[in-house]
Amino acid sequence: MPPAESAEIFKNALDKAGNRNYVLQYIEGADHSIYNNTDDGFVSLKTLYPGYAEAMTSWLFHVINGQPPVAQTVGQTPVQMSKSLTDLTTVHWYDYYWFQLGISVLFLLIFIGCYFVSIKDRLKKKTKAPSIQRLAGWTALTGMISILSFWMYLISLWTNEGEI
Repeated sequence: MPPAESAEIFKNALDKAGNRNYVLQYIEGADHSIYNNTDDGFVSLKTLYPGYAEAMTSWLFHVINGQPPVAQTVGQTPVQMSKSLTDLTTVHWYDYYWFQLGISVLFLLIFIGCYFVSIKDRLKKKTKAPSIQRLAGWTALTGMISILSFWMYLISLWTNEGEI
């Protein structure tokens, strides 16, 4: 995660939304997870990095006491090794969830329709090639299973915070 770019994106989004009560704070040495971790950085120790709890409680204390902080960035901006490609930060129409969900629903409906047509044709024995009917039915069934499995996997990632 590029820290300087991410903070700028958050700042722009908060400003655009009219939110003037935020603090973006860099905590030197902390990583993205806000937890301490082993030296290799891959195993989280489930204890908060020093300074994080103090920063959060300070912000909450001021907000609860009716003194919300004015928009600011605190701490030394970390050195970022490289900039993200512009194309990666631009969201295209086909990147939106509603488009992806719509395409998935469309394909799911097509697969369901094909499956029922293959069953109907098999029951009426309309074609002379029953192996084609079976192949069409199995293709439609595996298509339905693939789409449903993908969305179940994605939802499980969201609900389990990426841990499976």
